Amino acid sequence: MTGALDGTGPEAAGAPPPGTARVVLVHGAWHRGSSWAAVTGALERSGVPVSAPDLPSESGGYEDQVAAVLAVAGHGEHAEAGRPGEPGEPGQGDRSGARDGAEQPERSGERDGAGPSERSEEPVVLVGHSLGGLAATVAAARLGPGRVRALVLVGALVPEPGRPQLDRLRSEGDLMVAGYDAGVRRGDGPVTYWPDAATTVAGLYRGVAEELAGPTAPAGERAEAEQAVVATPAGERAEPDPTVATAAAGERAEAERAVATAVAELRPQDWSLLREPCPIEAWPGVRTVSVICADDRVVDPVAGRREAARVGAEIVEIPGGHFPMLTRPAALAGLLADLAVGTALPVRS
Repeated sequence: MTGALDGTGPEAAGAPPPGTARVVLVHGAWHRGSSWAAVTGALERSGVPVSAPDLPSESGGYEDQVAAVLAVAGHGEHAEAGRPGEPGEPGQGDRSGARDGAEQPERSGERDGAGPSERSEEPVVLVGHSLGGLAATVAAARLGPGRVRALVLVGALVPEPGRPQLDRLRSEGDLMVAGYDAGVRRGDGPVTYWPDAATTVAGLYRGVAEELAGPTAPAGERAEAEQAVVATPAGERAEPDPTVATAAAGERAEAERAVATAVAELRPQDWSLLREPCPIEAWPGVRTVSVICADDRVVDPVAGRREAARVGAEIVEIPGGHFPMLTRPAALAGLLADLAVGTALPVRS
């Protein structure tokens, strides 16, 4: 089944229907739970419980990553034993850029009064973005269909049970889009980091500011749109309208600030889990939804559709690039809110 996001967000605040699932947002490589801030805000305003933990970034394979997810989902021995990022972890500046001494962001969804140990029976929607798709899938298998209302993979890597993801990346070269990691630096062991903001914007975040600023008309159309009709004694004539150019410049500046904020949150990434066999024997027996970003410049959307078919996932198409939590948060939150209450996705003919 294939659906499409219509660009609308969840309904405004009010108590969600009884039995609404908690949405657990699992970030991708180099990121933090705060990368989901716009989505968590939209879900919270609609009354949907949500958590966005920080996964370990500079150490740990599958077990450490999955434990951080299970800690906020509420799962037996993991319910009080998450592994969020530590305050003051380096971001960008020195080896990876600096956030030295920065306060750890509050984990979204931890403000609803329910501790992890109290969530051990509540349903969850697990959402994995990019690299986070690996840990989210294993967490779904651990929790099982009795707890997982849906597993949602957003521009995500899709693991193959029992096989290291690195083997797949080497043998299936079309899984990733070339150039997304241009300029990334290697640290100690299997750790990589982005050396500065400019390199990150040109690599991982290429095209994101332009997407946020909106479509740009061809030069001729843009020039015509930026004209104003002015009455003169000799008749009417078109002159440049400074208000249009000023508004466009303001939109571009706002988009660049949003990207700069996102990039400043990045931190080093340990890739140990890519070398480990995926620690499940079969794909989780839960509803799986694959959100394909049509213009994704990190995880190839053509390969993403193939991967979705491989695991029997429902497919939802969304326009734009790899970071819809930044560029289309309302639409993404609307989809997740629907899944949290068990709504069927629209079918696109």
